[in-house]
Amino acid sequence: MFENLIESSPDRMGRDKKALFVSFVVHIVLITTMVLIPLIYYDVLPQNELLTFLSAPPPPPPPPPPPPPPTAPPPPVQQVQVVKLDPTQFVAPIEIPTEIPPPMEDIPEITSI
Repeated sequence: MFENLIESSPDRMGRDKKALFVSFVVHIVLITTMVLIPLIYYDVLPQNELLTFLSAPPPPPPPPPPPPPPTAPPPPVQQVQVVKLDPTQFVAPIEIPTEIPPPMEDIPEITSI
C-alpha cells in the first residue's frame, strides 16, 4: 500500500539528493556573483541615476509673517499718597531689625588722594 506513494519510493530518494546538490550549487554561484560584481566594478556609476540625484531641490517657502502682538490694555493708574514727614518728630520704624551693627570706633584717616 505505501509503495505507491511518491515520497516513500526508493527512486525518489536519490533524485532528491541530486536536486538538493544542484540547487545548492546554483544558489552559491548566484550569491557569489552578486557579491563579486560590485566589488570588481566599484568605480562605475550608473549615469541615469546620477543625473537624477544631481538636481537641486526647490528652496523651501518663506516662513509666514509673525502674528501681530496682542494689544494689552494700559495698566491702571494708581495714585500714590504723599506723606509729609516732620524731620523734628520721631517716627518709629515699621520693622524692628534683628541685628544691630556694631559701631565703628576707629575711623581710618584718608592720608592721600
